[in-house]
Amino acid sequence: MPYVNFHNLTQKQIMDVSKDILEDIARIVDCPTDWFCFNGIAGFSIIDNELRDDVCYVKVEWFKRDEETIEKVTNLIDESLRKIGIKETVITFSDLDKKKYFEEGKRVE
Repeated sequence: MPYVNFHNLTQKQIMDVSKDILEDIARIVDCPTDWFCFNGIAGFSIIDNELRDDVCYVKVEWFKRDEETIEKVTNLIDESLRKIGIKETVITFSDLDKKKYFEEGKRVE
């Protein structure tokens, strides 16, 4: 954790993005690199009756961060996606509740 969930990207595209941003995102968020999990959510985007492979929705799930951190991470992800040909991005953030977050059956504090 944090989880970075990419919709509509191939496994290779996600690998390329993760290689591009992992060190920087870990520094911005102040977490070790092995805490990050990059997930691929299969799907597709149809906009105006056209199948689009240059659109990506990203959902970041993490414990609450300040606005400056959110903006830095947004810019980092957006820039990396543009490098691989993604023209339209939507990036959202969901704050996880530590009281409701468990790893291996144990609450993380």
